[in-house]
Amino acid sequence: MDWEEIEKLAADFQSAQLSSNLQKLTENNCIEIVSKLIESKRLDVVFTNDRKEYVTRQYLKTQIIDELSFHGGRMNLNDIAQILNVSLTLITTLANEIQATESGIHVVLGYLINEEYWEQMMKDINDKLWQHHYIKVVDLTLFYNLPTDFIRSTIETALTRKIIMDVEITQDKQIYYTNRFIKTNKAKIRGALSAITKPVSLSIISKECSVPDFVIYPVLGELQQKKQISGIISGDQVKTGMFLPHIYVKNQTQWIHDFYKQNGYLEYDALVRLGISDPKHTIKKYFPNDDIIFLASVAVNDIIVDQIKTIANDIINTKSFIDVRDYLPSILNEKDIEIFLNKILDNSPVKVFMETVLVSDDFLQNSVQLLYKVAENKAQMVVTSGKWLQLVCEDKIKFKSDDSIVKNNKTHKKEERRKKATSGKAGGGNQGRETKTKSTKKKYLQQKFNDDLSDDENIYIKDKNVDHELVSLEDITTELMKNREIAAIDDLADQLALMLHQKVNEYASCAAEKLAESSDAFNTDELKKDLIILSTNIKIFNESIKLFEQESQRTSLTEYLMKSLCRDFVTRLFKLASIQNKLQYPDNIDFNTIKKILVELPSDIQVPLNNIYTAVTKCIIKDFLNFITPALQACSVIQKKHNKDINKQIIFTHKEALLKELKITQDPALALNLVTSLIFTAATENIIHMSGKHVSMVLSFLYSYVIPETSELLNNYCDLVKSSISSLENNEKMEAQEALKNQLELIKMIPD
Repeated sequence: MDWEEIEKLAADFQSAQLSSNLQKLTENNCIEIVSKLIESKRLDVVFTNDRKEYVTRQYLKTQIIDELSFHGGRMNLNDIAQILNVSLTLITTLANEIQATESGIHVVLGYLINEEYWEQMMKDINDKLWQHHYIKVVDLTLFYNLPTDFIRSTIETALTRKIIMDVEITQDKQIYYTNRFIKTNKAKIRGALSAITKPVSLSIISKECSVPDFVIYPVLGELQQKKQISGIISGDQVKTGMFLPHIYVKNQTQWIHDFYKQNGYLEYDALVRLGISDPKHTIKKYFPNDDIIFLASVAVNDIIVDQIKTIANDIINTKSFIDVRDYLPSILNEKDIEIFLNKILDNSPVKVFMETVLVSDDFLQNSVQLLYKVAENKAQMVVTSGKWLQLVCEDKIKFKSDDSIVKNNKTHKKEERRKKATSGKAGGGNQGRETKTKSTKKKYLQQKFNDDLSDDENIYIKDKNVDHELVSLEDITTELMKNREIAAIDDLADQLALMLHQKVNEYASCAAEKLAESSDAFNTDELKKDLIILSTNIKIFNESIKLFEQESQRTSLTEYLMKSLCRDFVTRLFKLASIQNKLQYPDNIDFNTIKKILVELPSDIQVPLNNIYTAVTKCIIKDFLNFITPALQACSVIQKKHNKDINKQIIFTHKEALLKELKITQDPALALNLVTSLIFTAATENIIHMSGKHVSMVLSFLYSYVIPETSELLNNYCDLVKSSISSLENNEKMEAQEALKNQLELIKMIPD
């Protein structure tokens, strides 16, 4: 279809419209014709939202401009879309086109604004400025609901067009104010500061003079630059800033210098009362070359520091002590004194007692040496009187059950340590590195004086000092009070005694132990008691082994018994023989040095001891039991006649010891071992000596004695223990350890 045909068709269309009804086109014909024109891009129109009308884009632009003018020059694009019955997208597009072609129209945050509204907005802002003298951009943003940048642009345009004049803006570009406003406030501030003779907060000046905070610092800066105020400004905020008149600053500076020079210190509170908000900074400013120590409430100069250091050197040289309270400023509180002395005495061989008493390490050592003599006398007294032997025997009776558990689990613990060492940090196998753990350190009163002790040492000392306190605090205090200089200072003797009590009693216990060990009677009696206990336990444990039906099980348990308790028995027996026959022997006789001792023994003792030694070496339990009595008789050890009541008592004591150990242990493997042993005792009325590797075997033996749920729980727990020890996967090992920890209390409840 060419253009001529279109013109002809249009003429026919117009003729048909003007003709009578019978000659008019139908609505569908009209729609079809317009659609053809739109498809051929001969006609540029858009549909209304109801699709009933066509509107050209140019007509819409005209309508948008007209609506904008009709509504006062500002209109929401959404409102325009509703009024013109077209889509918001189209209105937005046309609005942007209008903004691009019409210089006086702007699209801002969904609003269409024309030049008329913009100019009125400038005039309104100008009126607000001259009415209130300043205006905040944020207030205009909220009032007009327009972005901050557009507001600033509007004001800048107004300034350019001279609609707004004589206006300044703050540095942060948030507040506009008139020059007249600044001049008025400058006069207020200058007049107020001229009448001030003492420090005043800038917030008070702002409040009393009715000057906004944002004006204070610009005005003060200008006044200072022109030297129109006599004073200085401290602080960088109105709330914390202060105005200090020159006359006051001069007097203040003079007072600070005079007081510091006369007393050697400055109190922070005193400076605050003078109007100084940051005392430490001020002190550094006034005395930049002095070596000043800043304490919690006071700053102290190097004169006092040198004086205390000189005193400390004197007591070090004279091996004495002194109370330095009189040499310190009386204003110092306890915290100040602590900080001060710690700083100047750091790495110095001087200790501080009662806050201000300095005691040299040499004086403490001399005091300890004097007290050692008291300790030696006390040790000699308890050993001579037999009290020491009585104390040790009481401990034996008291801890017999605990010792039994230690003996029964000695090899088990060694195996556990070996497994941990082979698993190590690398995750398992013989290639793993040995895992090391630091023992917890315990500190006593003065860390630098007393040596730190490991966990095992703490247990050893605790036993001596709690159960065997040979030198009391009163004894130490009494001895120290003989020194008149110590007695002259209240409570110093008590403080020194409290510190030295641990060390003196440790020495006294060691002295008593050495004196006791020098007595053959003491050693032989102890060894005889141990041998009788061991022989009885071995016989009872052997009877328990006979309850197992499988030969392999009996063999495994027998070998463990022979290598642990039987070897321990033989070692102690040879030590006893060495003492009785005045033979030299190492402090710790092990199984490998027995042959050397055996050669030196008399023949009547050598034969029975050799027999029992050979039985242990060959791991023959029957021979060992047969040779126990002859070997003990050769060493003058008298055995009581075998009594079933004694066996019951031993089994009961052993059971109680196991329960006590189970109650306190947090080691899953040890807990499983103890629970298994307790169940075995309850089921068979016997006691068993086993290591961790025997737990599975004993649980199988006990299957018929416990309910299935308990048996399943124990076996599962045993598997978790094995996984936690031998697993090569870290995740699997950690999961096993977590499961063991969660089920530990449940396992420990089984014997109940």
